[in-house]
Amino acid sequence: MTTLPAYKLWVDDVNKKGGLMIKEFNKRIPVEVVEYDDTSNAEAAVRLTERLMTQDKVDFVLPPWSTGFNLAVAPVYARNGYPHLAVTANSNDAANLVKQMPTLFFFLNEPRNFGGALVEVLGKLKGENKINNKLVMFNVADQFGAEASSGVTPVLKNAGFEIVVSKSYPLGASDLTNEIKEAKASGADTFIAYSYPPDTFMLTNTAITQGYNPKAFYTARGHRLRRLRRQLQGKGEWRAGSRRLGSVAAGRTGVRPASDGIAQSRRRRLGGAGDLCELAGARAGHREGRHARSQEGARRGRERRAVPDHRRAG
Repeated sequence: MTTLPAYKLWVDDVNKKGGLMIKEFNKRIPVEVVEYDDTSNAEAAVRLTERLMTQDKVDFVLPPWSTGFNLAVAPVYARNGYPHLAVTANSNDAANLVKQMPTLFFFLNEPRNFGGALVEVLGKLKGENKINNKLVMFNVADQFGAEASSGVTPVLKNAGFEIVVSKSYPLGASDLTNEIKEAKASGADTFIAYSYPPDTFMLTNTAITQGYNPKAFYTARGHRLRRLRRQLQGKGEWRAGSRRLGSVAAGRTGVRPASDGIAQSRRRRLGGAGDLCELAGARAGHREGRHARSQEGARRGRERRAVPDHRRAG
């Protein structure tokens, strides 16, 4: 949903410029992609990663998505000497893993540190008597969910929070209505889910249909995607990002609409990454891309209005 389109965007952008500049040849060489579908199977991902390195002998391998898949293929990268840029993975044992596999690089913080940011926000709300100390925690039953829940749980407990409902659900679950009903009946003011985007959509919509209205609602992945925002339009206080509390681990509340000022600020803060965000948005028809189209539409409208009626009629 999020990783492969970004890879394709990068390849397209690089090749439009002639490719990567290779100093050895003093020229740009286009990127040639060898792509396999792991069918969302970790064993297949390991086997195909090995094939890319040992049979196809590609120059570099872009990492898979998710904590579980990255940790599964990490030994393959290390064994074959390929740099492993695990941008969508984290682990409570990151320090030891990078010692064991020197080619492995993590970009996300350890779950317990995410938990610290979460506790900071929740602790403030509790101190202001806006929420009680009871919470519900769900997690997807894979490596990401396990790492997140095990890393964050002790941080929450040390801060005086009580987990009154703890649920692990299978990857790909399509209905958690009974679990949401149990959360609703628990008396907890806070709901936390270490979820993937499809789970986030499902949990959020199920909470709405079941009238589950916790004071703090936090989901891990996908809450800032436009698809969810569209689903929640006209449904009261629910917003893209997590309801009310917003993206608490990032210290934000909700999602602001795009504007020229925000876009300029993003470019200043992120440099080339900001340009990539603009490019992705333009190609997807979002944010600045949509803004640019509306500006172009307005310009054409002005031009049409400037043309005499008899000319417009043919």
